[in-house]
Amino acid sequence: MLDVLDVPLPDELGLICGLAALIWTALVLRAQWRDDRWQRATVGYGIASVVVPLPLALVTPLLASMGDVYGHAVAANNALMMIWLARSAHDLADPHRQPAPPSPLVAEPQG
Repeated sequence: MLDVLDVPLPDELGLICGLAALIWTALVLRAQWRDDRWQRATVGYGIASVVVPLPLALVTPLLASMGDVYGHAVAANNALMMIWLARSAHDLADPHRQPAPPSPLVAEPQG
């Protein structure tokens, strides 16, 4: 929106937004890890989608000289994120993972 209005954006804005997204994702993964509604594989995909970009950033100069390998690596990382989001939604909507409702109390006759 600011770009359309020709308002100059600070150079640090991308870094601030990226850091905020990283913190938010870490908090969501921590909450999923502690909640038994989410399977460990789901949390694993989430952790992988956060961790994979770190070594990818380190080998970017190598991958840039190897054709479109960098583009494929970024697409694979995006796929990890989509798998995590889809599994998160699936685990959250799974009716089998909810606790059973408590059984009703039976009233005993007085006598």
